[in-house]
Amino acid sequence: MPSTVPTSWASSPLRLHLVFVAPEGGPLRRSTFRTRVFDPAVKRADLDGLTFHGLRHTAAGLLIEAGAHIETIKQRLGHSSIRVTSDVYGSLLPSVDEGVTTALEQRFEKFSRTNRGLEAGRKVGPELEHGP
Repeated sequence: MPSTVPTSWASSPLRLHLVFVAPEGGPLRRSTFRTRVFDPAVKRADLDGLTFHGLRHTAAGLLIEAGAHIETIKQRLGHSSIRVTSDVYGSLLPSVDEGVTTALEQRFEKFSRTNRGLEAGRKVGPELEHGP
């Protein structure tokens, strides 16, 4: 670590839990990160209006789109309850509903084809012998 880091910080076990560090080697302060790192990067990438919090919402939306369980999303975002997560991101859940609907339709379609085979006297697997 650079010599400008206080000895107490350099020997602190907390330093091992840092993802990003300040140029001096200590914790990166939110205001410093935003003004020195994030804002210039947003400007260079021509993403005017992008906020760090906006990235958080994007991450949540991508998790929902990927089909992550709401408990997983809650944990990753550090929400106190699933209700908080649902209240904030519930409007994104209809897109997930479409995927569930498609999966159920495919399942029922498969069962329907198998059931027609049953009527024709064909043998089916044990999971379908007693109906749905």
